[in-house]
Amino acid sequence: MALFYRWYLVKLLFARVLRSPNRNYILRCVSCLDRTDYRGFDEQLRTSVGRGIVLAIPHHGHYIAAVISLVERARLIRPVVIMYGDPAFHPSNQLFVGVCGALWPAPRYNVEFVHTGKRDLRRCLDSLRRGSVLITLPDAYLDRSDTLEFRFLGRPIDLMLGTASLARRSGAVVQPVVAGVCERSGQMCCRFTNPIEPPAQNGGDFDPLVFDYRSTMRMFSMIETEMGRQAIYWQYVRQHFLRPVANEPVSAAELVRATDSLMALNRRSLGAPVQN
Repeated sequence: MALFYRWYLVKLLFARVLRSPNRNYILRCVSCLDRTDYRGFDEQLRTSVGRGIVLAIPHHGHYIAAVISLVERARLIRPVVIMYGDPAFHPSNQLFVGVCGALWPAPRYNVEFVHTGKRDLRRCLDSLRRGSVLITLPDAYLDRSDTLEFRFLGRPIDLMLGTASLARRSGAVVQPVVAGVCERSGQMCCRFTNPIEPPAQNGGDFDPLVFDYRSTMRMFSMIETEMGRQAIYWQYVRQHFLRPVANEPVSAAELVRATDSLMALNRRSLGAPVQN
């Protein structure tokens, strides 16, 4: 419990930094906080020019500081697009709007901002196809009806497939990043997982929904591993662990439909013909 409240004190102090309108001050504070080795990421930026990169960063640890550090490195090499929820529907994002306005207020910084609404998806796709870097926070959603259920940290979690879908449709690679926390100092150490490649082809029996689901499942499996025992630093940890471990009961008819769908997916994944 003491660790939990200590972390919220660290967040409070850093939030005061982020409310500053002084760009250089914010960047200096983030630099002092950051203990990440970016050599692999810098190499990825240099060697894959022309191909989009989707940086999937969950609301964990110093995730805003991670976004700042990653954007500052990436924007020097290629355009960056930051996608976040509209503050009109996500009031807590108002702080992030202020941060973006203080750090990258003009086009000369090579940074663009979009919301998670459907009208902005085309802009994201076009940017990724031109080789931009897209920042997403894949563990958030507005409408539960737009999500599918996965398993995460031993409990069900509702997730959107948008990150995987954007990467697949644009041919971009998904790079999950977890903003880890140094236990003693409270500083940030970002952890990069293995990148998730887009499908080699979209023809034949290829099912985009199946691919997006598998990519999202793989992404959060990697995120779960990198979080390790630091789930306490995840923004949604309380809500997540309040959910029951067991799934809700389903009717016999729903079970039959689910079984038929699973059999069809298994047949397709094995290359067997699907019976209609």
